[in-house]
Amino acid sequence: MVRRLHRVGLRDLIGAIRPAWRQFWRVSPYLSPLYAILVLPSAFTPDAVQQFPFTTWLSLLPAILPLLFVQISAEELVFRGYLQSHLAALCKYPIIWIGVPSFLFGLIHYDPASPAYSAWAYVAWATCLGLVSADLTARSGTLGPAFAVHFVNNISALVILAADDWLYGAALFVWPTYGLAWEPFIPYEALMLCTVWLTARLALRR
Repeated sequence: MVRRLHRVGLRDLIGAIRPAWRQFWRVSPYLSPLYAILVLPSAFTPDAVQQFPFTTWLSLLPAILPLLFVQISAEELVFRGYLQSHLAALCKYPIIWIGVPSFLFGLIHYDPASPAYSAWAYVAWATCLGLVSADLTARSGTLGPAFAVHFVNNISALVILAADDWLYGAALFVWPTYGLAWEPFIPYEALMLCTVWLTARLALRR
């Protein structure tokens, strides 16, 4: 559809393929231990429940990870590759071409089944994740770093340790929410996203 409407191909949305690939593999090894330090301790608390034997979970990863990459790459292609690049071509103000796609990215994470305050807190978190990915895309010129951030984040949140109220079917460990709201975790999540952003920027400079 993009090719028909704009004469833009997939490579134009991603950026130069080789640099994007190198940036993906440059950022991912930096983020992986960071997420492990932040997430794994919670997986081994008494409240967390292991869903599968470890060997069973490992055997599922060759199917889970490619499907997860399809999911995150689709979102990155739409919000960073398409919307951000086109808005940047139309408007010189970063608050528009970074802010608008990031907010729309946050909105698709709105859950109408949750209480309004929790649903909008999650939208705010997803918007901030979008801002991180948007800034890294603008700095690097490709979607490689955004792919890395989104992929490692979703592996930790959906494949390693997931909340029991949202997309936990593939997770090794499940964390019971007991109907907890998002608000108490906002400062922690904000600090975590800042750390992810700075770590990715450091990786790109290496």
